[in-house]
Amino acid sequence: MWHWRNSPDWGTRLGREMIDRRRFIAAAAGSLGIVSIPGAGDTAAQDRNPEGRIAFIRDGDVWEWSSDTGTHRLIEDGQAMDPTWNPTGRLLMYARDGGSFSDLIVANPSTGNRNRLTDNESTAEVGSPEYVNGCSWAIDPFWSDAGFVCYVSDAESEFGEMRIWILDPDDGSTYLANMDGGDQGPVEHVSVGGAGVFCVYTVLSMGGPEGGTTYVSMRDLDTGTTYPLFEGERGAYDPAISPDADWIVGSVRDTAGMSDLWIFDRVSEELSQLTTGEQASNATWSPDGEWIAYLRRVDDRFEVWSLPINTRTGEPTGEARRLVEADGIDATSGLSWTRL
Repeated sequence: MWHWRNSPDWGTRLGREMIDRRRFIAAAAGSLGIVSIPGAGDTAAQDRNPEGRIAFIRDGDVWEWSSDTGTHRLIEDGQAMDPTWNPTGRLLMYARDGGSFSDLIVANPSTGNRNRLTDNESTAEVGSPEYVNGCSWAIDPFWSDAGFVCYVSDAESEFGEMRIWILDPDDGSTYLANMDGGDQGPVEHVSVGGAGVFCVYTVLSMGGPEGGTTYVSMRDLDTGTTYPLFEGERGAYDPAISPDADWIVGSVRDTAGMSDLWIFDRVSEELSQLTTGEQASNATWSPDGEWIAYLRRVDDRFEVWSLPINTRTGEPTGEARRLVEADGIDATSGLSWTRL
């Protein structure tokens, strides 16, 4: 499927076609002068196992890896994207692809109940220009510990640009997040931290050495003030905030086209490499902050892996280990980790 970010002109979006992130993985460390972290640091970490439940998308359905019960299908849908657990782990929200639009769905996996929270399909004749222009997208929801959801949408935007919105799951009310206009392009893949005070996200910046790049930015959700965090000659993307808000993990892509995980220390503002040669993306933290799960490309498919992390130093404390080995994992929908 076509994606506007693959267009020679990053500033043009043709209509309101499906935001197909399946063809776009951009980012790089290029000009940062980053120092790589050594490999294993804590031999005892080899004896630990990650705990909890990780939601991911496979063949349009929501699947779950559990440290207790293994891997199984959680929600059968066929058009699901971008899963996110609520703070208790009892409810799960995801975006549902409608072809020319997407809506946010909240589901109770235990009862099977589902509720659509947005209404983004146009009422015009299907296939007409009015229909295309009247539809909108809601993607990348993130259910914060504060109870609200940040997501990305082109709703009510003049040129179809993707912006950060906030949703109250209790009553379904939505509003545009505060912003200071500092973002240098559309945004995607939001992660909320600091008890709901700030978020980090990917910015698709116009210009750059190849016509466009990406970088990771942070925004104060109260004031809308933005703070660019890290980028490279070919960009950085898919940031995720640690539970204690001290660390931000993201993917960067080197000049050879390889994406790996890097970790940003919010205090020292240093960026250090976590993986090497893994084509890694869509990182998420375990609830205790001691593991990072991510998608890793192996041969012609993506798998779910996890890496133990020292919560004080941000260094790996053991080797990465495979959690899910399966065909059909959606490499663009990401992961969400909750407790058992």
